[in-house]
Amino acid sequence: MSLTRQGRSLLLLLCAFITQLSPVHAKSAESNIVEIEDDGIEGTIATEGPNGQRPECAAHTPEGEEINEINSRVSDIIGNNGIRVRRDEYTFGKHFKFELVFHVIHNGNNGLLLDWQIEAQVAKLNHAFSGDGDVEAIDAQIRFEKKEVNFIDNADYANNCQGMSGMYRAEYSWGSSTVINIFTCPMGGFLGWAYLPWQYFEGSKYQVLIIHPSTFPGGSFYLLNEGATVVHEMGHYLGLLHTFSKNGQCDEETGDGVDDTPLESKPNYSCSGAARDTCPLHDGDDPIWSFMD
Repeated sequence: MSLTRQGRSLLLLLCAFITQLSPVHAKSAESNIVEIEDDGIEGTIATEGPNGQRPECAAHTPEGEEINEINSRVSDIIGNNGIRVRRDEYTFGKHFKFELVFHVIHNGNNGLLLDWQIEAQVAKLNHAFSGDGDVEAIDAQIRFEKKEVNFIDNADYANNCQGMSGMYRAEYSWGSSTVINIFTCPMGGFLGWAYLPWQYFEGSKYQVLIIHPSTFPGGSFYLLNEGATVVHEMGHYLGLLHTFSKNGQCDEETGDGVDDTPLESKPNYSCSGAARDTCPLHDGDDPIWSFMD
């Protein structure tokens, strides 16, 4: 599927509703309790330890028949006459509203978040999805609002965020199609992960974001503590893929499926802001400013 920049916003809206259909590869609850390797995660990992000097993404990237099924669903929803949504049921003003329930897993002070950090994270999400701050960005017409914060003081969960994710999702996640669950947990090695919208049935307790609290505004991860990790993982949660190739190639089949995203053969780690072009035989510099890089 090839989408324009305006189409990217439509894709976000479509993926917000696409899980009303059966998942492409739905997982049972039991398959997520023990083995994180088989969990199909979209995760950003810090390969050089918890300071996250060089974050990478252990992402599930759909390929082959899965891509074909996803594209077929999107085409069916759009139809010949465009998407039709009863906006009055989902919006305040002109924007789609998504309510967020935060579950803060901590062991005493380890992993604990302050109220202002959660408020600042929601503001970061809204700033990013509004397109503010970038003259080339457009408003995705999506906004986020905090609904509730749940503090979970549990040493076992805080010390094994990945291995016990199935258990705490089953215990605490709101099994609702009207909210987005965001768990924070002081995991070792990971900045966070999310599940793509077609991986679970609508309203599944397992369809969540799991984020390291030190990536929230004011967190301890230097240069990674401005709230961008939640923005990145929310993009995955709503169906966006990475802008860079999975296998180092420069072709449309390994890109993000959005036609105004320049091809990029590998992720960018630099904060210098200098232009970079890893696919010089194709138009455009690498999209290093994208939250999905």
